[in-house]
Amino acid sequence: MSYLESHIADTAKVVHNGHIISAMPPRYSSAVRARDQDRTDTCSALDEGLADGQLSDAEHATRIASAMIATTLQELHALVDDLQGDNDLAPIREQRPVRDYSTLIAVVVGAAILLVGGGLAFRSCGGPDSPAESFGKIGYLTPAGLTDVVAATKKEFGNGIVDDMTVYPNYAVIFRPDPGAPRRQLVYRYDEDGFADPSTSSRDPKEPPVDLTQLDVAKTAGVIAGAGQSLNLPQIDTIYIVVRSSDDGPELVLHANNDRNENGYLTADLQGNFRSVTRFDPEN
Repeated sequence: MSYLESHIADTAKVVHNGHIISAMPPRYSSAVRARDQDRTDTCSALDEGLADGQLSDAEHATRIASAMIATTLQELHALVDDLQGDNDLAPIREQRPVRDYSTLIAVVVGAAILLVGGGLAFRSCGGPDSPAESFGKIGYLTPAGLTDVVAATKKEFGNGIVDDMTVYPNYAVIFRPDPGAPRRQLVYRYDEDGFADPSTSSRDPKEPPVDLTQLDVAKTAGVIAGAGQSLNLPQIDTIYIVVRSSDDGPELVLHANNDRNENGYLTADLQGNFRSVTRFDPEN
């Protein structure tokens, strides 16, 4: 193969009469290091696999645990390449496998057991019919839980427009502009009993609202699932997200901490693309 042919193959570009008429994303070496965004994309694909019945709860938990500690793109591809459907994980060049999926399971079996039993090592004490009972240990922060909150908001109010949405494992708080008073907002708590009667608070009428229907639930759940890895927190006791407007447009903010006084937070857009990550630093 000539240098030109090799170059074209590597970049997946189609050339006609000396002009590039189309281009596909480059395929990376399988040894390329995985980014937080790659782990998030993998978790999103696994969540979709669980949602459409390709994965059992146990398989999903095991693979999520594997994704959270994966270091290369090859390891992440081993977790999703047998699933139907598209995913956003960066493609890699085909080669003979160096490490198979069974090896990954063996490495993370302890982490998988922790994830199944504790859900991100988050301690939940929800009772019967609680969000934790319905959706898993992290309740409304799971794909099904987030979907429930967004759908309930749209059904209750006719749209997904909010000033702010804060979601905890066991409940969510929805802040909506008061239609009759632009400087006031109505604050609703949502849990297994539905929406409670609202309280009121002040609001900045210049602050643009956010449309929750624009939130990519699968990608958001992937960000949440990878929070421990992203924030350098092997144990998480408290975790919640905020969806709000910012100078850069609508954003997702995730906060997490534990009883060791370790904490971190990150921001992303509503499609799950990271904007900033503030990891726990044991030296600071």
